[in-house]
Amino acid sequence: MKRFGLVIVIIGILAVSIFIGYHLPTLITNSTTSSDQQIVEQVGDVSGIQDNPEKWLEENLQPIFKPLGWLVIVSDTSSGLSDYHVEKGMDILEKPYGRQLFVMEDILQDTKNFGLFTTLVDDQMETYESPTDEMVMVYLPYEVFNKRYQSLFNETFKVESSMVNENIPDELAENYVYYDNRRAGANGVCVDSFEIKQIDYDMNHKIYEASLTLNYSERAAQRLGRSSDCALLKYQVIENQLILKGLFI
Repeated sequence: MKRFGLVIVIIGILAVSIFIGYHLPTLITNSTTSSDQQIVEQVGDVSGIQDNPEKWLEENLQPIFKPLGWLVIVSDTSSGLSDYHVEKGMDILEKPYGRQLFVMEDILQDTKNFGLFTTLVDDQMETYESPTDEMVMVYLPYEVFNKRYQSLFNETFKVESSMVNENIPDELAENYVYYDNRRAGANGVCVDSFEIKQIDYDMNHKIYEASLTLNYSERAAQRLGRSSDCALLKYQVIENQLILKGLFI
């Protein structure tokens, strides 16, 4: 009986050994594959950023740089547009009015979008393809505006906190966003270029902070009394897309 029991034990050990020997490579492979997938996903969220964050930011900031520069200029307390004034060191993207103007100017960079704007005629909205005409009050359908707004801020635009022209009926105000096209004497007044000095990452808030130098055009420099400004841009990267969080001058 003892010998028989010993034989049973030996057979059991052999069976376990065979099972482990057969399945162990698969277990190791599955474990490694799962780990690799997690790493790929993490790297994929910041693709192109970790290797050269300055280049990534420059490429993604360049398309929105001009309208953002216009907001920088009108937000200065020396400009004639007091609705956008922001004190030195404060966030110029915090005010809903400022965001509204910036997004409008960004949309208008593509002249194909001019035909999306409307004006109010006898309490009816009609297409108006000269939205920069300061003599006419123009609006953009909320859906069009909000789509671009979300892509820039990862938020939904709130009409109730927007700049609204008093001439528009309440029933239309909910579906259209007003464009403040007051640009008298704005030709040549702009931010000519920007330089990225340094980029840091705030681990606690998961926000990038980029130190910039903004260089003004000759006419802008004459108006502001200086040729450049230092700025701090705060942003996130979601699905490899630049999401604005703040701009401090």
